[in-house]
Amino acid sequence: IIKPYGVAVDDRGRIFVSDAGNKCVLVFNETPRKDEKVLSYLGLSGDGYLQEPAGVALDDAGNIYVGDVKGNTVYAYNPDLSFKKMIGDKKTFVRPGGIAFNPVTRELVVVDAKAHNVKFFDEEGNLVRTIGEKGTGEGQFNIPSNVVCGKDGKIYVVDSMNFRIQIFDKEGNFLST
Repeated sequence: IIKPYGVAVDDRGRIFVSDAGNKCVLVFNETPRKDEKVLSYLGLSGDGYLQEPAGVALDDAGNIYVGDVKGNTVYAYNPDLSFKKMIGDKKTFVRPGGIAFNPVTRELVVVDAKAHNVKFFDEEGNLVRTIGEKGTGEGQFNIPSNVVCGKDGKIYVVDSMNFRIQIFDKEGNFLST
């Protein structure tokens, strides 16, 4: 591992680590055999080639999502690690970082650090809505970097340069800091 950023674990115990230094996602077994280091790689070549992977998340079907900050997109991979699709492009993202799957709304939630906002995508990969803009007020961001969703659908955003965590309801309405 050279420059790890994101980590996620699936129901099978596989550990997914996005590594910008290796330009891929490393896939490990939770309990590897003695001679086994890395189980597999995502994004080394072909469709879904990663330039600088950041956030990594899994949905409840086991699909893997990876934000690529240099590629200005999110790549989706099937549970068998094959490429599935690309979500967004340079018109959609400036610098996608942290990613989370909301189990209540079944949406992919992606932090766009340099756009100072958070984007929501449906299961087909369509942009549903965007919240936030640059600023210091409620629901405004200054380089948001990561996001997680609770089992209740609440969304927790790391608002890095405002030095706070902002909490939103499942639809993206501001609740508190």
